[in-house]
Amino acid sequence: CSSSAFASNSMSSKLSKSVQMSRLANTFESNTPTSHSEVQGVVVEEKGLGVPQDADYSYEVTFRSYVDPTEANLHSIYYDPGRNKVRPTFQHSNARHRTNFDGDDVNVILEESESESELGSILPKTPTAKFGTWDGVFTSCLLNIFGVIMFLRVGWIVGQAGTMLTLVVIGVSSIVVLLTALSMSAICTNGEIRAGGAYYMISRSLGPSVGAAVGVIFSVGMSVAVALYVIGFMETFVEQANFTLTGTAINDARVYGILMAFVLLLIALVGVGWVIKVQLILLALLVASIISFFIGSFLSPKPEAGFVGYNTGASADNFGPDFSPLNGVSTSFVVTFSVFFPAVTGIMAGANISGDLKNPSESIPKGTLYAIGVSSVVYSLMAIVIGAVTVRGEPDGEIGLKNNFLIMTEVSAWGPLVFAGIYAATFSSALASLVGAPRILMSVAQDNLLPILAPFAKTRANGDPVRAYFVSFLLACACILIGELNIIAPLITMFFMMTYALINFACFQLSLAKSPGWRPQFRWYNKWTAFSGALLCVVMMFLLNYLYAIIATFIAAAIYKYIDYKQPNVNWGSAPEGRALLHAILSVQRLRTAQAHIKNFRPNYLVLTGDPNERMHLVHFVHNLRKGFGAVFLGNVVIGDFLKMASESKSAKKEEPDFKRDWQNQKRLLSHDEYFVKKSTTGKQDMVMFNHRIISKSLKDGCQSLIQTAGVGRLAPNTLIVGFKTDWAQKEEETNDYVDIIRSAFAHNLGVLIGRGLRTFDFDSKKPDPFGTVDIWWLLDDGGLSVLIPYIMSKAQFWKTQTEGDTVPLRLFIISDGGENSEDFRRVSELLRRFRLDEISIHCVSTDGIDASGASIAHYDHTIAPQGLKSQARPEVTKRWIRVSELMRQHSLKARLVYCTIPFPRERISAFEFMSWLELLSEDMPPMILIRGNGESVLTWYSE
Repeated sequence: CSSSAFASNSMSSKLSKSVQMSRLANTFESNTPTSHSEVQGVVVEEKGLGVPQDADYSYEVTFRSYVDPTEANLHSIYYDPGRNKVRPTFQHSNARHRTNFDGDDVNVILEESESESELGSILPKTPTAKFGTWDGVFTSCLLNIFGVIMFLRVGWIVGQAGTMLTLVVIGVSSIVVLLTALSMSAICTNGEIRAGGAYYMISRSLGPSVGAAVGVIFSVGMSVAVALYVIGFMETFVEQANFTLTGTAINDARVYGILMAFVLLLIALVGVGWVIKVQLILLALLVASIISFFIGSFLSPKPEAGFVGYNTGASADNFGPDFSPLNGVSTSFVVTFSVFFPAVTGIMAGANISGDLKNPSESIPKGTLYAIGVSSVVYSLMAIVIGAVTVRGEPDGEIGLKNNFLIMTEVSAWGPLVFAGIYAATFSSALASLVGAPRILMSVAQDNLLPILAPFAKTRANGDPVRAYFVSFLLACACILIGELNIIAPLITMFFMMTYALINFACFQLSLAKSPGWRPQFRWYNKWTAFSGALLCVVMMFLLNYLYAIIATFIAAAIYKYIDYKQPNVNWGSAPEGRALLHAILSVQRLRTAQAHIKNFRPNYLVLTGDPNERMHLVHFVHNLRKGFGAVFLGNVVIGDFLKMASESKSAKKEEPDFKRDWQNQKRLLSHDEYFVKKSTTGKQDMVMFNHRIISKSLKDGCQSLIQTAGVGRLAPNTLIVGFKTDWAQKEEETNDYVDIIRSAFAHNLGVLIGRGLRTFDFDSKKPDPFGTVDIWWLLDDGGLSVLIPYIMSKAQFWKTQTEGDTVPLRLFIISDGGENSEDFRRVSELLRRFRLDEISIHCVSTDGIDASGASIAHYDHTIAPQGLKSQARPEVTKRWIRVSELMRQHSLKARLVYCTIPFPRERISAFEFMSWLELLSEDMPPMILIRGNGESVLTWYSE
């Protein structure tokens, strides 16, 4: 190859192709004009690429193939849901190339129809403001973890629980967040993480129902957390202030708190970039205050303030628990844990701004884990030090750990620096929560899962969710009016515990699904660590406050059920879907060890509908057999050449609303994960059936292929349902194929149902139309299918509204000259009793020794079969069928639906003769199901 063959390696090409989609027809128009581009013997087809009309293939050729320069070795796009693009197929790519052959020399010319500026407009734009591991994640997490609890409640927790149990509280909290961080890191490194933080990770892992529930709760929880930090800020400020606005400290805190929340809102509206810059300054101030505390613990004690210093026995005195009431409220280990746990909930601060990070998959794991490690060590050291240098103080006193929430200012080398640390920690934590909560709410709204949230999907040009900011601001203000930090803290714990539990469970589910797409770069996790984290979170929720836990769970469950009921049209490849697929595969494989037994027999139907929307009467009929809980396969044979029609079949049915399929997945021509789905107009169960389409050169060959290949393993059809061919007498060749299809079904051990007159039923009507009965003419032993199918049908609500009485009246007719006193009648009655088919009443019809009437025979000879009885292989049998038709008209002419056993289409019986029997049985009769089992028993009275 010449060097010019690779001159296009760095070139970019955009392919935009639109092909008008058309419905799949039963005949293929082979004369469709096709344009070709021929250059020295090379033909590249321009049409028939199977591209939907809304497809826009925009891709960059990374480099061309060495072995065949007419193809790309790699394209830049494989799948990008954010840009709604997919990787083009080789047909789409090659259709844009002109290739010249000159011996061994290959010259590739890309047809450039767009300028580089046009191409640049469709490629991802590099965001302007992006943050990394340290300035984006580590700083945000650490500032949220080093929040109000550190300076205002760690000392009080040590005073109540003692140093030992405080370390247990810190340890358990650290374990919970560490396990959650490991799970979160695994999810983050398994693909690109976009805006939405915890919501994005959970929704894309566990699906929209769980994701939206957690997204709403987590957004509310973070909004409430703003109030927690503001109240902590104001507790300190009001206590230090020498003036009052309202006369009471709590009301002053409420007023100042609302004002502070407004300031936070203004800062957030300025933009995330300013928030990050402010956080770096606050972190420096916070670190200085922590260092001042540790240095001050070695300086001169202040016994009058409860700071007694080391070597005074305070460490031993404070080692064990000494719980005492606070403001009349009893305390315990659970209470102290619930108060402390919000301190470590800041681990999600980095993930909450995932949309503003340069590389979330790298920054979130590193920054979060480093922040957890540093904060756990600092909290533990602070608990040990404060327990070693201070006294508990008397209950209801003024000094000591139990009474002075600001005792760390007494220990610090410079007290004002601790106040500055408190203000920095609470202000930064509140700011981070106010920035994160709206972004989660915005992400839920943009996914269009809850219509009520639609207004909050809009953002400013820079991506800031202004409307969601005001929602979080109002929620925070409402909680600020509560004014009690110890009341708000347990509520926040519930929200975060639920979120952490579901993050861990999402990682567990993804690992358990064993999907090839689950390939996290982060390796320091295990499915059992994820499961342990989820279980620990759930247990702690109910141990801390079962009432709050029940309320939070109820709210989440309500949102979950609503979205699950709405079934939003999203495809995120969630873990439950992967797990369901794996479970289905394993379940089908396990069926190999389960031997077939009559007790477990259930009809699985193959319905030859063609386009299902053209024969909805068959679809509705089989849907009303769902009480048998069998699988339903809708067979559609498309006549034509496979290779020529494959590309057109890929884009078929795009317009139909009943097929919920993404055109990006239509490359799969024939796959069993395609479904026919139709909403039920009667408010009952929706129709969900397998849609099996096949391209074949003839209808008979296609149907025979369907009979042999539909289903998988034991989940294969055992009953064929077809419509009646009304024009059988005029189309001999088609009639021969039609009967051969029925013969093929019997040859493959399938039972057969032929429906005639079913179009007369209004299956979509909600209005009852009760009259008549369902009659069963069981004329031949077929294994019991002729009785089982009507019994299953009688359980459907539709047929209860279409027949007489409260239940479907089933009448079984047998022909016996002895009448109801005959041995035949007695045996059939006993048989049905032992089969436990008590709903079926038995009627014995006698021929009275009379053969078919001359008028009926003449009608058959002149109207149904003009060739006459003498030309048939079994004329005597035909006469008997004529007599049966007379009896059916005598007894079942006013029935609502009739089932009749049909003869077996033996090879020596012509298709014409067989169809003439079916015609005389069903002509001028109520809607009829002509039925015959494959001869194998489907009913039994035995228990083994």
